[in-house]
Amino acid sequence: MTYPQLFLACSLMTLGGSILILQLLPDALMRSLIWILTHSFYRLRVEGRNNIPGKEGALFVSNHLSMADAFFVIASTDRHIRFLICERVYEKWWIKPFARLLRSIPISSDLHPQEMINSLQEASHWIKEGNVVCISAEDQIKQIGQTLPFHRIMQKIVKSVDVPILPVHLNNVWGSIFSSERGWSFLRVLHRIPYPVTVSYGRSMSRQTPPPNVQQAVQELGAEARGQHKSGVKSLHRKAN
Repeated sequence: MTYPQLFLACSLMTLGGSILILQLLPDALMRSLIWILTHSFYRLRVEGRNNIPGKEGALFVSNHLSMADAFFVIASTDRHIRFLICERVYEKWWIKPFARLLRSIPISSDLHPQEMINSLQEASHWIKEGNVVCISAEDQIKQIGQTLPFHRIMQKIVKSVDVPILPVHLNNVWGSIFSSERGWSFLRVLHRIPYPVTVSYGRSMSRQTPPPNVQQAVQELGAEARGQHKSGVKSLHRKAN
């Protein structure tokens, strides 16, 4: 074979191998792309990384600020995480293809109790196998930047599995590209790229922990993250100098 033919053969074999890998592990490609995009547009800081279980199953419970919350959680850990997503959001045409690649679990409203039970059972089975499920325990994305009451789905997921609940807080996401502050404009934050975001992991909590206690733990993580963020901001007179 000539050198051009050799390079062509190697290229075709590489292309074939890549296509095969993408068919076998599409979620791995998606997570890699999310990691690259997140770290390109955001300056991600992770607090409490040592609180993340190494191989054991766990339920991550986070606050809900934007359409990109899952991206920040994925980019902050190497654990394979499946997300519980409201069915009406999952079925949106521009979300469903990515949600399916990430093997997200759609959960229906109370109007479809059997479908909800099936989703909860799937999440519990995934955790029982030593994996991680993440839910946004607030019923909807914030419109005012404040934490909304947590629902009790987390207790139903871990009812039959003895795994810890891990509180997760996303800080400074409010006001970023995909949050609801002042609309959904990309131009308003172009000058702040990479946008600073902090993902904080708290200490694991018992599966019997009531939702209000988990909410309090998430809020405490947020207070700590905001305190650290403010400590790095110069006062006006220092900026003037």
